[in-house]
Amino acid sequence: MRSFGRFLALLLVTAIMTGNTQAAPITYDEAVQGDLEFGFVGTLGVGVNNVSGTIHFRTGGDFDFDLFSFAIPVGTRLVGASYTFSPTFTNIGGAAVGYDLGQLPLSFPAPPPLDSQLIDLLSASSPVLLFANALPLEAGSYGLTRGLLSLDCLSEGPCSWQNDYTWALTVASENVPEPPSYVLISLALAALGFACRRKRL
Repeated sequence: MRSFGRFLALLLVTAIMTGNTQAAPITYDEAVQGDLEFGFVGTLGVGVNNVSGTIHFRTGGDFDFDLFSFAIPVGTRLVGASYTFSPTFTNIGGAAVGYDLGQLPLSFPAPPPLDSQLIDLLSASSPVLLFANALPLEAGSYGLTRGLLSLDCLSEGPCSWQNDYTWALTVASENVPEPPSYVLISLALAALGFACRRKRL
């Protein structure tokens, strides 16, 4: 009887320790981990995942634009997406950046995006909430599949803008029973069966 009780206790502790483990949110900084050219930033963890970098657009066709892909693990979903930006301008009359959110892998012909967003860097207030029409996103692979850059010079001569940005992607757990719940039920049934068997003996 004591051996069986110890076994149940050990099994219960192990189940609780392993069942409550979840992937931590990721932080991707292109200044540290490399420039984003539709790169994979990783599998998102429960909580706020941050992706940050810098983009620019200058006259003469000089531009840097960051698109990226990510994965949402089974049992979770993306419930929020915000974009914090801090632009600087030189001789600018208009500046905007746009993003399409799509599911991966892309097929041919490409399906319409799940949602699209255009951000006016001159007039919008930072941060902005994005992709409300597509959220929540269930488990799967997704990415910023297409982008748009806009540049209007205030007067003749060179003009440019640069923007430091941070994406905040919030992931939450699905409302499903966690593994410890199933284990606890199994242990309760096992204990009940063992007790009934002892009474019969």
